[in-house]
Amino acid sequence: MTTNWLERPNPLSLDEYLALAEDARAEIEVVDGIVTLRERRDRAHQKTAFRLAEAVEAAAAKFRRDHGGGEPPCVEVNTEVELVLWEVPLTVRKPDAVAHRCLGPYEG
Repeated sequence: MTTNWLERPNPLSLDEYLALAEDARAEIEVVDGIVTLRERRDRAHQKTAFRLAEAVEAAAAKFRRDHGGGEPPCVEVNTEVELVLWEVPLTVRKPDAVAHRCLGPYEG
């Protein structure tokens, strides 16, 4: 793979993305195979993202509480996770907050 992956002429594949060092992946997102640097998260953004994550967590807790019958579904709320929206063309975003089904110990 080229050393300057920000200027590569071809779309990035999922395998190439996963082969990048974790610290490099933390600084980028991929949209339609094109690598883009993540925007800076200033204090105001961080505070808003924190409040958003708290609100989503509260909604997930209410969803679990209000579940009728049987075991309530397991829902996790996380921040700063790599979310592969689709593989071709590769799009990987890192939303400020995301709710998803709970993952087992060897998933994700």
